[in-house]
Amino acid sequence: YNKALFDAAGVEYPSADWTWDDFTAAAAKLTDPAKGQFGVAASQYGQENFYNSIAQAGGEVISADGTKSGYGSPEALAGIELWTDLIAAGSSPTAQQMTDTNPEDFFLSGKVAMFQNGSWAAIAYADNADIGGSVDVAPLPAGAEGNQSVIHGVGNVANAKSAHLAEAKAFAEFASGEQAAKIQAETGTVIPA
Repeated sequence: YNKALFDAAGVEYPSADWTWDDFTAAAAKLTDPAKGQFGVAASQYGQENFYNSIAQAGGEVISADGTKSGYGSPEALAGIELWTDLIAAGSSPTAQQMTDTNPEDFFLSGKVAMFQNGSWAAIAYADNADIGGSVDVAPLPAGAEGNQSVIHGVGNVANAKSAHLAEAKAFAEFASGEQAAKIQAETGTVIPA
C-alpha cells in the first residue's frame, strides 16, 4: 500500500487484524475522483486477488479431489464479488480502465493506494521513483473464513527424453541450491525455498 496516500486521506494503515469490511471502507475513503485516485485496483488476477478471497470466503477454485471447478459455489462467488463490488462502488478503476492500463501501473504512478501482488514485486516497488519511499506491505484482509492466502512454488523440470538430460539435471541442482535461492531473494524474483 502507498503510505503517502493513506496519510493524505487521514486513513489508518492496514492492521494485522483488518477485515474485508475494513479493506472496503479504507478503499472508499482513499478514493478521490477529482484527483483520479482510487483506493484499490481490483484487478481480476487470480493468484494475487480472487484466489485468496475465494479461500477467505470458504470457497475453493478447484475441488479437493481435483475433479471439478469450485467457482459455482456461493463462497467462491462471494470471494469474486469482493473485487467486483469494489469496481461497482467506484473504489477501483473500472474493468475497461484496467484493460487499457495495467492495474499495477495505477499503483506505480500513485493513482491507487492499495494493490495486492506477490513478493516478487517488492524490489521494483521500493526502487520506483514515484512511490518507492511510501510503499509498505500488510497482511491480506480477513474474510468469513479468516486470512487465507493461496501460495505456490516454482519448479524446474526437464523432459526425460531430452537430448540434454545431463545439462538439465545440472541446472535443476543449481536452481535448487543456496546460490540460486540467494539470487532469487536479492532480485525479488520469487520466495526462495
